[in-house]
Amino acid sequence: MMDSDKFDLSPLDPMRDPSRWQSVVGATLTRVDAAMQRRAQRSDDAFGLIASWRRPLLVAAAALLAILIPAEISLENRETLAEAAHRLASVSVSWAFNNETPSGAEILRAIAEESTP
Repeated sequence: MMDSDKFDLSPLDPMRDPSRWQSVVGATLTRVDAAMQRRAQRSDDAFGLIASWRRPLLVAAAALLAILIPAEISLENRETLAEAAHRLASVSVSWAFNNETPSGAEILRAIAEESTP
């Protein structure tokens, strides 16, 4: 969709008000010089630059751990349930093959065992 109205960009023309433009440029250069001076004082060498990243990296690592730990716990719980289901299924196959009817205690024991019988 095209808009046929033209934009008036004349307020952005630096030659329209040269004194205002010079004050904007001067203020910008002053801020840039101050930022460069702070950076030079803060990190004189590569180690200083790396050390300045310490806090953001620690925050990112803490956030990553806060996400990964619950995910790992959830996956371990799911894995434990899958292992128990696999043990019960394999024991059930042997019971069915031998025409055995297991008791409730035998079923619970098969679920709770650490290794497949």
